[in-house]
Amino acid sequence: MIRLNNPRTARTFLSLLLVGLVGAACQSISTQVQTDPHASVDYSRYRTFEFGQSSTHLPSSMEQLFREELAAVLIGKGLTRSSQPDLWLTYNTKLEAADRSEPENVSEQDAASRSKDFGGSISMASFPRQVGNAVIQLATNGSLKVIYEGSMSRLVTPPGDMDPIRKRAEFRQAFDRIFQDYPVL
Repeated sequence: MIRLNNPRTARTFLSLLLVGLVGAACQSISTQVQTDPHASVDYSRYRTFEFGQSSTHLPSSMEQLFREELAAVLIGKGLTRSSQPDLWLTYNTKLEAADRSEPENVSEQDAASRSKDFGGSISMASFPRQVGNAVIQLATNGSLKVIYEGSMSRLVTPPGDMDPIRKRAEFRQAFDRIFQDYPVL
């Protein structure tokens, strides 16, 4: 148990806590997210969804994680999957070459972890840098009017980005942020 009745110990503890919180915040900003909730939409009218026709560059195992986490976030908002959906959920993902001037939001620990995949002998600079982009839309069944849209963009440096545990957490974090403005039903 830490005793904080000594002012020096209290300052040290608070400093370490602050450093930890700042570090956690910096780690969480590596994925950029934008949303476009349509203010005039009565979201309570829509209770069900299903995946519509989508396109992706993701390997099938990653696409499965992507879809599972995307569905889980919408289910958490009160929607249910249905073969006769109120909303079609579509997505489009792609990889593009990254501008070398962009900062690489990869922590030292993450870089070391990825480098271990190759015995620690390869620097992160030797991997091609790409930006992974995804656009996610909810559109009404019938008229296909888009009522909610979000996008995410993240600097991707293979091969460490294919770790399924890390990917699942990254997808969930991004989807939670994309759908933060979608009301809970």
